[in-house]
Amino acid sequence: MKKIYSIIVSLLLIQLVGCASVEMSSSKDDEQYKQFQKPNENEVGLYVYRKPTIFGAALKKDLYLDGQCFGETARGTYFYLKTTPGMHVVSTESEFSENHIKSNFKGGKNYFIEQNIKIGVFAGGASLIPRSEKKGKKMFKNVSLQKLVIK
Repeated sequence: MKKIYSIIVSLLLIQLVGCASVEMSSSKDDEQYKQFQKPNENEVGLYVYRKPTIFGAALKKDLYLDGQCFGETARGTYFYLKTTPGMHVVSTESEFSENHIKSNFKGGKNYFIEQNIKIGVFAGGASLIPRSEKKGKKMFKNVSLQKLVIK
């Protein structure tokens, strides 16, 4: 019985702690976007980040803006993209369905969204949490810019 328990625990740990590989942007671009310059009035700056926690590190989860996939996250990474002001839907895949944030984004502003990884029954899930500019900026000391991958 102890052996079965040990095997199950080991498999769970592998799923939670593994390593996910993604294509990163240059350090120059990373530094530029971490200046958090305000976009002009006819653009919206969107930062979507994932904390550098060990939990769920092996998982990569797709992110979408208005149904268009722009990449999949790994732990300790973020995406920066610009879009037009107005109603938009940001989504992430999860265990059984996608999770969405629908918001009316105002031009000339940056928005911060955290992708949170959580334990699932068969695979890890993900959720999206809107963050204030103050709280969002605090996370950027520990995350690095990923390249956008439009699918």
